[in-house]
Amino acid sequence: WDLFTVDAASGEVTRLTETRENEQHPDWSPDGERIVFTGGDVLTNVDIWTMKADGSERVRLTEHDERDARPSWSPDGSTIAFVSQREGDVSIWLMDADGGNKRKLIEGRQPSWGPDSRRLVFTSSAFEGNDEVYMIDADGGNMRRLTDDKRIDRFPVLSPTGGLLALSSERFGGNELLIAGGDFSRQVRVTVAESTFE
Repeated sequence: WDLFTVDAASGEVTRLTETRENEQHPDWSPDGERIVFTGGDVLTNVDIWTMKADGSERVRLTEHDERDARPSWSPDGSTIAFVSQREGDVSIWLMDADGGNKRKLIEGRQPSWGPDSRRLVFTSSAFEGNDEVYMIDADGGNMRRLTDDKRIDRFPVLSPTGGLLALSSERFGGNELLIAGGDFSRQVRVTVAESTFE
């Protein structure tokens, strides 16, 4: 696996990485100047890196015996959320954009920032025994459960205004997309995948 960019107007593809390791899960910095990504041997260990938008100036942000993966850059550019197994469980961690001040936030995965950089939505099976979607403040306060179904709910994303939540759910058989507004308690199905995956 390597990373590429594609020009939206021309379709021109530019290769950013070409190594023996795997680079995956890129996410842009809010100013478009840098990309955070996962790099390493997926069968042994991976860490979090950043590079300039042209693929130069690679900087390693994590170096740990356990996997650090799935980085997500906060909209204000100050913080990167990532998923790590460094304490034995699968948890969401935060670090400053330069890799400093690493701290564990909550047991879970698939973090996605709200537009104000003060809260995140995420997936976790640690609290109900099955995958549910939760919201939490970046300081660890005010966690609340947003879904309540014994089937899998995952991959939550808040809209750019923060007023809508999109997620994927298996409550209809296949993986379907749902959307919710207000307090996010009423989730409306928006795809019919006929036992395939959206």
